[in-house]
Amino acid sequence: TPTFVSAERVEMQQVIMNVLLNAAEAYDQLPATVTIKLTTESDGKRDWVVTRIRDNGVGIESANLERIFDPYYTSKARGHGLGLASARQIMTRHGGTIEVDSRQGEGTLLTLKLRAVSQPQDTQGLPSRSAATGQPASI
Repeated sequence: TPTFVSAERVEMQQVIMNVLLNAAEAYDQLPATVTIKLTTESDGKRDWVVTRIRDNGVGIESANLERIFDPYYTSKARGHGLGLASARQIMTRHGGTIEVDSRQGEGTLLTLKLRAVSQPQDTQGLPSRSAATGQPASI
């Protein structure tokens, strides 16, 4: 059975791009690896679509872990501190979560969770259609 999420496509693209850009900037040298794993999980109350994005970068200092989602917080020389803050805001607005697990020298795992739905829906919970094709829109 297909599984969908109820979310705005452009905003979900922004979340993924912000997380991937952050992962790509975490490398102090190449080669670099970013792994993306998409699964469905249940917590006993509801089903979730779970995206795990893991990098083998330098990791995040434990003192900074609680701050990485704060607006304007950055540990990068050229960073603005808005990417992960924006990602969390979007995920929260869509009823989802974003969590981080990181160890210095080992890399970082970001876990994105959105509620699973059985059919494509727009953000108001109504069936959604693609403007271009008239077919159900999904992410």
